[in-house]
Amino acid sequence: KPEPSDSGEEQGLDALIYNKIFEAEFHDALFISSGGDDVIGNLSLALAILTKAFKGVSILQLKDRDVKTEDERNQFIAESTYKRMLKRREIENYLFDSEVLTLYCSSTNATLDETKYNEAVTDIQLQDLKPVQQKVKESCSFNGNVSDFKLKLSEFVTAETETYKEFKGCIFT
Repeated sequence: KPEPSDSGEEQGLDALIYNKIFEAEFHDALFISSGGDDVIGNLSLALAILTKAFKGVSILQLKDRDVKTEDERNQFIAESTYKRMLKRREIENYLFDSEVLTLYCSSTNATLDETKYNEAVTDIQLQDLKPVQQKVKESCSFNGNVSDFKLKLSEFVTAETETYKEFKGCIFT
């Protein structure tokens, strides 16, 4: 959701997750949901204006990779110093990494059901994981809704994990 709540709070789930993951190391970073590709046309102008208005503040555009090839990803990033793109398809491909799920399961004294997980997730890099998120959730015996599951998993994408290091590299370097 690109619009804030009535109290001005971020409502975009991805933005909430990004803020949770990077709050410890990048406490001065703020992720804001823009609503996807429908705002891209005006983004260059908005970034130019905001960069002038807020001297000393870096404003970046972060996009999901979706179905883009590595060459298309590299071309997008090369277009401007403010453009970033994930190496993996989208945020779920980081949250549903077996490293993160194993850490979550350990915290609940559960064990990741690798058979169920491997049936659902065949390519952690580029697979569209939205259709299998329920199965991934079940592989960890999580009983809440998928949004709560993703928010919970964000707590386990920490600076010590390889998942975090890759994620961080896509955005901050």
